[in-house]
Amino acid sequence: MKIDNFKDLYIAELQELVSMEDQLSDALKRMADVAVHPSLKLALAEHQQETVQQAQRLQNILRRHGADARVHTDQAVESLIEETAKMMKMVTQDDATLR
Repeated sequence: MKIDNFKDLYIAELQELVSMEDQLSDALKRMADVAVHPSLKLALAEHQQETVQQAQRLQNILRRHGADARVHTDQAVESLIEETAKMMKMVTQDDATLR
């Protein structure tokens, strides 16, 4: 997307945020699925639902501007999530429980 004015920048940033929220939602769901402690599992699940709602709000704003919400993938968040996935593989079940 070519950015010629403030509105173009606004739209581009909203599109980045949609990508970030979508990626975070998927990651939070995966983390909640593997979490053992009930409080942690619940906190991750609640955060995931809030993230879904935020993505929907952003998509509605973009729709009102006639812009596509799914233009590209935020690479910074993608990298962070990949690193988190690597670390999750290193955690043993005993480490994942709170005592």
